[in-house]
Amino acid sequence: MRWLLVFRGSNQNYMENLHPINVQVLTFFLGAACLHGFWLSCMICLRKESLRSKALLLSVIVASSLFLLNLLLFLTNYILIQPHLLGLFYPSLLLIGPGLYFLIKEKLNPGFRWKPIHLAHLIPVLWASFQAWKTAQKPVAEKIVIIQWLMNPEEGVNWSILLWSNYPMYLLLGYLGLSFYLFSRAHDFPAKKSSFPKVFLWVGLAVIIQLLIQFGGFALDWSTYTLEFAMAAVLVASIHSAGYFILKPSFAVERPAMKTQEKYRTSALKNDVRKKYAKILQQLLEQEKPFLNSDFRLADLAALSGIPSHQLSEVINLEMQSNFNELTNYYRIQEAKARLTDANYQHYSILAIAIDCGFQHKSTFNRVFKKQTGKTPSAYRKTVL
Repeated sequence: MRWLLVFRGSNQNYMENLHPINVQVLTFFLGAACLHGFWLSCMICLRKESLRSKALLLSVIVASSLFLLNLLLFLTNYILIQPHLLGLFYPSLLLIGPGLYFLIKEKLNPGFRWKPIHLAHLIPVLWASFQAWKTAQKPVAEKIVIIQWLMNPEEGVNWSILLWSNYPMYLLLGYLGLSFYLFSRAHDFPAKKSSFPKVFLWVGLAVIIQLLIQFGGFALDWSTYTLEFAMAAVLVASIHSAGYFILKPSFAVERPAMKTQEKYRTSALKNDVRKKYAKILQQLLEQEKPFLNSDFRLADLAALSGIPSHQLSEVINLEMQSNFNELTNYYRIQEAKARLTDANYQHYSILAIAIDCGFQHKSTFNRVFKKQTGKTPSAYRKTVL
């Protein structure tokens, strides 16, 4: 629960080791970072971007700001005045990793759809929320005892406690690794030229430096002031740097839905009908697989789905955030990947699979396949079989 640095063999409250001026300076930097984070949240709300992308960005920025706010509560001793705030902001820290990870999936995969299995990423947050709820039920006197121990453990802190207390940072590093993996496979995606890598570099470095500060300080028995100030400096730098890159125009990756939003602004097709059509299309493409026909056209899809052609384009553009050719090639490559890894198709040549999946030319198939997977069809088959 505690995101302050604790020290071995300390017999005084950590605030007593800080000069009043140093406390004021540290409070100023942390407070400025919190306000900056909430200001960023307002700026994100005003961005012209999909609602889901903005929600994911907000979860990351707000969670980071609440993390700093938790530090401020302990630094200023305000937590002793309002002990009911103990643990209140702790679960938000566990939202940063999933928020960044799904933000990348949202940016890199226009056809990304939420599934029930994705709720598993919220298990750490739910567990931490349950622990926070249990803490909230404790009497005020017991909360004050816990707070005083967190500020100055009577029996000190050992390596086991220190290592376990940093598990949110380990989870965050894991999510950063997964995000980098997804990003590295999107070779031809426009986000390669955006500020995404810089944002993740700053966040990753901030996490690693914070861990090094805590472990190194614990081993070397550094002073409380040095470690607290170093941690605050890293946090302030990371949130300000992330905010700088997020507000840059290059951070926003252009997507088909953004380009066509104005085009369909006066459309008579209602949102709920459009979403219903999108589900019909998805089921049709996944179950009947009409895209396997190399002569498959937009008119054919309109006839099969019963959706007028002009409305069909709107649904594909806005709901699936793609266009007909990209959507068709996406499903064709998905089918090709399945066949390349299927033992029943092991005797098929790559050209045969490409033709069976709806491609007319092997060169087109190879180009689209590598664009989506980062590998050639032959390399993909070798790594899987």
